[in-house]
Amino acid sequence: MSNVVSSAAAHYPELNQPLDGRYQVNEILAARLWGRTYLAQDLRRPSQTECIIHQFKQIPEIPNYAELVRSLFVKEAACLEEFGVHDQIPQLLAYFEDNEGFYVVQEFIEGRSLSQELIPAVPWGDAQVIALLREVLEPLAFIHQQGGLHGNIKPDNLLRGQMGRLILIDFGNMSQIQQECMMAYGLEDNPTQGSEQGYQPVEQLQGLPCAASDIYAIGMIAAQALTGKHPTQFQIDPQSGAVLWLPHYEEAIPMLNRGLIGVVNRMVQWDLSRRFGSAGEALQALKAVDQNGLRSPVEIRPSGKSSTFPTIVTDAQTVTTVINSDPVANPVTDQPFFLTRLLMSAIAHPSVRIGIGGAALTAIAAAIGWSLLHSVDWSQSNPILGKVSKKLQKKQPSVQAGLVKPERIQTVSGTWLQDWTHATKTFQQAEQALNKGNWSEARQLTQSMSTNIPYWKDRGNALEKQVIAKAEVDSKNLLQTAYDRAQNRDFTMALTTLKQIVPETTAGAISQTKVDEYTAKQAIKAQADLQKAYDHAILRDFTQALIYLGQIPQGTPAYAIAQKKGVEYSRKAQIRARLMLKAAADYAQQQNFIAALTTLEKIPSSSLVDEVVEQKLTEYTAKLNQQAAQWLQQANAEAATGQKATAIAVLQKVPMGTPAYAQAREQLAAISSASASNPRNFHPVAFTRVVQDLNPGTYLRETAPRIALQ
Repeated sequence: MSNVVSSAAAHYPELNQPLDGRYQVNEILAARLWGRTYLAQDLRRPSQTECIIHQFKQIPEIPNYAELVRSLFVKEAACLEEFGVHDQIPQLLAYFEDNEGFYVVQEFIEGRSLSQELIPAVPWGDAQVIALLREVLEPLAFIHQQGGLHGNIKPDNLLRGQMGRLILIDFGNMSQIQQECMMAYGLEDNPTQGSEQGYQPVEQLQGLPCAASDIYAIGMIAAQALTGKHPTQFQIDPQSGAVLWLPHYEEAIPMLNRGLIGVVNRMVQWDLSRRFGSAGEALQALKAVDQNGLRSPVEIRPSGKSSTFPTIVTDAQTVTTVINSDPVANPVTDQPFFLTRLLMSAIAHPSVRIGIGGAALTAIAAAIGWSLLHSVDWSQSNPILGKVSKKLQKKQPSVQAGLVKPERIQTVSGTWLQDWTHATKTFQQAEQALNKGNWSEARQLTQSMSTNIPYWKDRGNALEKQVIAKAEVDSKNLLQTAYDRAQNRDFTMALTTLKQIVPETTAGAISQTKVDEYTAKQAIKAQADLQKAYDHAILRDFTQALIYLGQIPQGTPAYAIAQKKGVEYSRKAQIRARLMLKAAADYAQQQNFIAALTTLEKIPSSSLVDEVVEQKLTEYTAKLNQQAAQWLQQANAEAATGQKATAIAVLQKVPMGTPAYAQAREQLAAISSASASNPRNFHPVAFTRVVQDLNPGTYLRETAPRIALQ
């Protein structure tokens, strides 16, 4: 066992109870972000040996995750059960599900992994490698013939059992489904472990595994055995994409087996269309090597096209055996479920590129057929996929055989990517609107995802349901807010609030009736505001008239009239402002700066004379201060000559807010005190003018005086 994490080192409270009420976890063999592998004992069969449990955890960040993957997990479990009848594949003992995730129970295989046999710098002999290839390819051919794949082949997952045969363990299909969902939703998983590096071809690293991906992994293991070097030590030819493992082989064993080299070279081709399409093909080629002897040169040619790697021939007199690489069977066209997985991979990763100038998605899409991609309904598995499979057998060429025409690839790729890009952009915008709480916008965007791609249809529908669920809670608050605003007679904002309620919610049905009601009331209020504007205009209060006109919303019958009256009253307000400015100037000419400033303060802002008004305010304020100072001096002079009553009258003219005001109040207090102590010297003077106690700098320019227009 490798990567063992003891239960003492990592405490997981959820494992205190037996899984599914019967499997007691004894040890945690591996743990990653969204899955674990346990060594457990079946409490209902205590006499039996321990078992292995693979857990695939729920991913709460993905909406309706369990519903999305349940059918795929069940089918993968069914495949594992079928594969388990082979004596080199662990039997499936059980499959179950709980709130924590999905579980696959398999028999426990005791033994040592192949990685313990592959000792660095110790190459194997040709016969050993051929026996290894045959031992691994035979059970793998059984898997490929049923339309499946292993998806996680590496030395750690090949166990030498007690009978001495290699056992294929830890299939990667369920983990791949999990990773595809996570990548589709922008989530990150643990990076590829070091033990997996070098064994996975580029299409598998980017989420598009197929049967040829298993062949690549076995080929890299064979190259590792022949050279004693880890695959990460092999370089890649940038021109051809070939794995350059041969220099290490020639260094390790001078006497080359040309036939075996040809087979391994074909297995590790970077471009999957030049690889063996299945384990059955690779076995056929390996048998040809055996039949022609270990040392006879063998030329490997892909059928229908010339080879891209050198033909291996020793001399002209040597008889060369040609191995035809036509597939024994096309597993893709024989199994609807494998087609489902292939489609899911293609749909989840639209921009993956493979090999030197090749495109995985476009090749798969072209082989399956654009119309077939559109016809797949993910909610109905067997009938539709069966129909797709039949069409594929009759009309479509094989990707693995390399028969897809470049012109068709280019056409399908362009259409697909254009549709995919539009759907992706729209979905992202809808998610952003959802995160901001803009339910109506989010729903409109999900409904506008007019795509033929089933993947985006499903995601759009799921997001729309999520929008409605979240909007259900928010819609009740919005409805109450609309009620409150309507009660305050703010029908415009009430209607705006009602329009934010998603129609499919409970409050949505109520909001539709309220929209009609508030629209009628909005029109009535608009007409009332128009009448109020008329009334203020008659009184020459154009400022307030314009305020009422501005409250009349667009879409009401009074709106058009309000717009016309707004222009008229704005023009009359400007005329009134000029008249008030002239009146202020007249007051100033009469040295009545208080009246002048009061008039200026009443001129509404945002008029054409604003700049002049500000200048006059400054000018008249300075003159008023100067006038106040003069009154203070005059009062002091009158008081000095004994004319206290006259002095008091002059001091009372000094207005509040001027610099002289404080001194004037002190002088008034002093004169009053002196007059009280000596009343005979006090001669009252009649004073009839009422002096306002005002501050000319504190007036707000809101309401204009009612001066008749000429």
